[in-house]
Amino acid sequence: GFIEELLLSHELAHQWFGDAVTLADWQDIWLNESFATYGEWLWLDHQGLQSLDGAAADALHGRRTQPGRPTGAPTAGDMFGFNSYEGGAVVLEALRRTVGDDAFFEILQRWVADHEGTSQRTSAFIALAEDVSGQDLTELFDDWLFATKLPAEFPTPATSS
Repeated sequence: GFIEELLLSHELAHQWFGDAVTLADWQDIWLNESFATYGEWLWLDHQGLQSLDGAAADALHGRRTQPGRPTGAPTAGDMFGFNSYEGGAVVLEALRRTVGDDAFFEILQRWVADHEGTSQRTSAFIALAEDVSGQDLTELFDDWLFATKLPAEFPTPATSS
C-alpha cells in the first residue's frame, strides 16, 4: 500500500543518504532526511502512487505556510520536523529544476560515490552541486535552504545538460 511504499522507500534511501554519507553536524540534518524524502517522492512517482510534481507542490505550500526556521539552520526543537524532511526535499526539487535532470542526478550519485564512509557538511554539498552544474548556486541556496520564507513558485525547469 501507499504508506508501506512511502516508509520503505524513505528508509531504503537512507542507505545512501544518512548511512553511506552521514551528517557532520546536526545543522546538516537536511542532508539525511530531505534526501530520503526526495527518494520517497521519486519512488512513489515511479509506482504511480503520487506525482513528483504534486508532492513537491504540496510540500512547498506547507513550507510557505509554516515557515519557521530555515531548513539549513534548524534548532533542536524543529530538527526532525517538516522543514528537515519535506522542506529540504523542496530545496532538492528547486535544485533539480535549476540545474536540470542530468546534472541533478550526477550530483546525487557523486555525493555518495565521493563521500561514502564520511561525515559531510552542507557546504560540501553546495560545492559539489556548483562543480557538477558549472553554476554559481549561491542565490538558489540562499533563497531555498537558508531563507525563512521561500519563493512562491519553483524555478522554471532547466533543460538537461
